[in-house]
Amino acid sequence: MTPVEKYRRLVKLLWSRTSEKAIPWKWDSGARIVTCWIGKRPLTISETANNDFEELYVFTIYNEKSEPVERFNDENLTGEVPGDGFETYFGLSQTLFETAQKQATGADVALDEILSRLENNDIEDVPF
Repeated sequence: MTPVEKYRRLVKLLWSRTSEKAIPWKWDSGARIVTCWIGKRPLTISETANNDFEELYVFTIYNEKSEPVERFNDENLTGEVPGDGFETYFGLSQTLFETAQKQATGADVALDEILSRLENNDIEDVPF
């Protein structure tokens, strides 16, 4: 398996496990990075821009000492359709990043709770 094939497989697995809410992501708002630990190795996804000022998602794998050992971005993954409803690895990477961010910040849980309360007309009048 080539490195690019491994990268593609990694991104697909990260998406699969994230959509199942099986990865405990952490959010760094200042750096715009989500981080998870796979075993003793941290892995980050950062949102940045390429040389044409277009969004770019960078995946960084670290060793057990938290030193970066491998880095790739969504542009390295072109040439194949990822599937799962995604036409590009950019789209998959963007959705993965946004979903991980929402899970890390609790935004997904907050939205679910608000929707549930509105659907059940369970609206409390809480003064500020």
